[in-house]
Amino acid sequence: MKLAFIESPFDHSKLSNPMGVSTFIIQSLRNCGAIVIPIKAEPIPFFVNFYKVKEKVLHLFGIRYKYSRDPKVLSMISESIEERVNSLDVDGLISFGTLSLAFLDSDKPKFIWTDAVFDNLLNYYEEYTDLPKKTIHNARYTEGKAFDEAKAIFFSSRYALEATRHYKIDKSKFHIATFGANHFIENTSERIEKIIETKQRNEIKLLFIGYKWEGKGADKSIEVINEINKRGFKAVLDIVGTENKYHINNPNVNFHGKLNKSIESENQVFINLIQQASFLTLLSKFETFGHVVCEANSFGLPAITSTTGGLDEVVINNVNGMKFENTDDIVGIADYIIETFNNTSKYNDLCRSSFRESQERLNWNIGGRIVYDTIEKIINKQ
Repeated sequence: MKLAFIESPFDHSKLSNPMGVSTFIIQSLRNCGAIVIPIKAEPIPFFVNFYKVKEKVLHLFGIRYKYSRDPKVLSMISESIEERVNSLDVDGLISFGTLSLAFLDSDKPKFIWTDAVFDNLLNYYEEYTDLPKKTIHNARYTEGKAFDEAKAIFFSSRYALEATRHYKIDKSKFHIATFGANHFIENTSERIEKIIETKQRNEIKLLFIGYKWEGKGADKSIEVINEINKRGFKAVLDIVGTENKYHINNPNVNFHGKLNKSIESENQVFINLIQQASFLTLLSKFETFGHVVCEANSFGLPAITSTTGGLDEVVINNVNGMKFENTDDIVGIADYIIETFNNTSKYNDLCRSSFRESQERLNWNIGGRIVYDTIEKIINKQ
């Protein structure tokens, strides 16, 4: 089976990011035996720059227009790659999300794999609040068109699937296919046992990974580490992905900045931090899925999270971590971390079951197999 993967030029899924979602969608399908041809949405038509400027100007006046959801922009980008796409000898087209395929004129069957639809984001993420009615209409029109034309749509969670209630689409098209860890390391149970054995037991090490300070709960993680230390336990917090922009002066908080996992030296720092940590903390206000939980679990690291968005499904209490409905309950979060970490048998078992979840559920190969098999059946029926 041969597929063309159509890049979206707007977000973290770009093919230029070797550790991004698109890379792992492509690899998971190749692991199943598919031939996948990546199609970059470049060069971007020059006139798209007008809409970029329009977005910035409107934002100055408090109007949150989004050029990436404008049908005119998406149509121009699609037209720029249609000849390339339609000249390919492939069985179908697949993309991460709807924006790449909604206006792509092709008679080849289309497939979508995503962690969210527009209505998951609307009035949930800060940048998707107070949008103009026209932008909301455009976004829903685009998604509806893409869903209508797609032969199958795969969601990483039921949270994403349930947001499709706004669209009158044949529900038989919908499937659940989870995402996994965005790295190429294949850990084993034996390696996880060694990681567990070498963890320091004289201090609690929390690890925060994320770019958005309050949105991902870095502020809450610092409160948790302060509470643990206040109880007389030695605890430190390592922060990856964001700089010390608030000038935090706390001897128990270490900033590592942004680590590029495609650079070996920085990737090794990232791996070392995960292996040495006691818990991942991701007390997010918003989260469509939570790739970083998959990455942590793949090293046997349990996650302390909120119940928001897709995280509510990714984390199972006392299996691969613990989730909290009220992230202001700093005392309760600290209580759980201290009690679990100080019970060596309970903690070690939690590390092992976290790794099992990464192998049996939160895994690109599992999601990729579902997508591959479903697409193959559809194509063979045509």
